[in-house]
Amino acid sequence: MATESNQYEILSTARFYLELHLKGSDERIDGYFMECQGFKRSQDVIEHCEVTPGKWGKDGNSHGAVVRTKLPGNPKSDNITLKNGLTISTTFWDWLAAVEKGNGRSSGEMAT
Repeated sequence: MATESNQYEILSTARFYLELHLKGSDERIDGYFMECQGFKRSQDVIEHCEVTPGKWGKDGNSHGAVVRTKLPGNPKSDNITLKNGLTISTTFWDWLAAVEKGNGRSSGEMAT
């Protein structure tokens, strides 16, 4: 049985990489990247308050109850930084050239 310190040592020495596939590409994998940063995603919470009608008390005064509902807001993603990459895909290079010229989208073009 491994101790807790050995488990962290294994995780810190493990090598991970990212395989990238672009929409519209005929290649199975368009690029490999050995260093990836910025995989952070968050979502705001929207709180909706509503006053409901109702009668409380003996004197019949109208008082409403406040109902608070929390709803999921828009998701946000940080910028992703990819380093130490390798590619031979012409689709990837065409996409980069289009983004540099302002003709392509800088996000949302990658398939999972």
